Amino acid sequence: MTNCEKNAIRRMRQRSSAYKEISEMLGLPEATIKTFCKRNHLQDTDLQTLEAAKEDFAVSAVCVQCGKELVQNDKRKPKRFCSDDCRLFWWNSHRNEVTPKSTHKLICSVCGREFQSYSADRKYCCHTCYISGRFGKART
Repeated sequence: MTNCEKNAIRRMRQRSSAYKEISEMLGLPEATIKTFCKRNHLQDTDLQTLEAAKEDFAVSAVCVQCGKELVQNDKRKPKRFCSDDCRLFWWNSHRNEVTPKSTHKLICSVCGREFQSYSADRKYCCHTCYISGRFGKART
């Protein structure tokens, strides 16, 4: 299947064309079209979810923190905040809502304290322990 055919399938599925209709127009087997759509999230349920998300997004085009109206840019990730100040304030005041997806519980090789990290390769809990462990300087 060529890139041109793939793009045509995407466009036709987004216009709610049926698998059979697409296969007849492109001269490809219907099973091939179904498989491509399944792998690329172009099934009916995926398209309905996408439409619902677009509707929700269109309604909530305001800053999450201050409620100021946002101007969205096409072909870019949707904005949630009007400025860095609003973004930082919101994230700092809603830390309990953030669920880290992959944290590791580790033990510092210098002080023996338990700490959490996104990386499983860390050896030290803080910069002071790093300096002490790496260069042998006394902890202050």
